[in-house]
Parts: sequence; structure tokens; C-alpha cells
Amino acid sequence: MFFKRNKEKERDGLFKTIMAAHVILLLHIFLIAAIGFLVLFFSGIINYMGWIFLFGAAVVLALGYRIYRRMKREGKTLYEMMRPSLLSGKSVEVSVLDGLISLKVGGSGDRKQIEAFPEKNTPLLEDPRLKHMEELSELVRLLENGLITRDEFEKGKKTFFNP
Repeated sequence: MFFKRNKEKERDGLFKTIMAAHVILLLHIFLIAAIGFLVLFFSGIINYMGWIFLFGAAVVLALGYRIYRRMKREGKTLYEMMRPSLLSGKSVEVSVLDGLISLKVGGSGDRKQIEAFPEKNTPLLEDPRLKHMEELSELVRLLENGLITRDEFEKGKKTFFNP
């Protein structure tokens, strides 16, 4: 009984393996056929490139004529036709990743511009005077908490005022 089940499992496993191999072969045949169709398609495009160009040019000319007729009928310039009336006087902001990347179009003219040449007194990332003040206040805190002695405080203060 036990050996019979093992033989059935082996037969099922062998059948599945053979079927998987057949499926892989069929997929390769479909892939080769698809590549053949692509070659025929692109060679056909090259043979008819002139006609494709003429058809595309005719479509562009027809659209240009329709836009020209509409401009004359409505009495607008090309700039007025291209400007979206839906957004006139309004602004649209597209923000991605919670403002990491954002694009704002239209709206009021109170936008800040990045200066090409910043002022000379632009503050540094870490002002040396503020750094000394922070270290001195840290020394005062340590003295008040009793973590350093008065002599250590005076020595530390001298290093700040007499470098």
C-alpha cells in the first residue's frame, strides 16, 4: 500500500515535469513567432514611411486649419486660444510625496524668487558667537547642578574669553 502511493506521487511529479517542459517549449515557439511578426511589421513600416509621413502631415494641416477657423470665428488671438479659461486668475499646485516635490502654476504674483547673489551677511549654519554662548550656558548649568566646581567653571570661562 505504501509503495503504491509513492509510485503514484512519482508518476504525478513526472507528469507535471513533462507538462511544464511542454509549456516552456510552447512559450518559446510563441516568442519566436512574435519576433517574426515584429520584423514583418517594422519592415512594412519602412516600406510605407513616405505614406505615413504624408498622412501625418495632412492631419497636422487639417488641425491647424480648424484652429485657424475657430480663431477667426471667435475673434481671438492664438495666445488667447491657448490660455485655459478654466484656470484664469487661479493657481494650481501639484504636490508629490507630501510636498517633497511640488509645482505651482498660475496665481498671484507674490512668489518669492531665489536670489542669484545672496547678501554677504548671510548667517552661517552655525554662528561661532552663538556656539560660545551655548557652551558658556552649558557650563553655568553644570555649575548650578553641582556637576563641576567653581574652579573648573572659571577655567572653562577663561577659554571662551581668552582663546
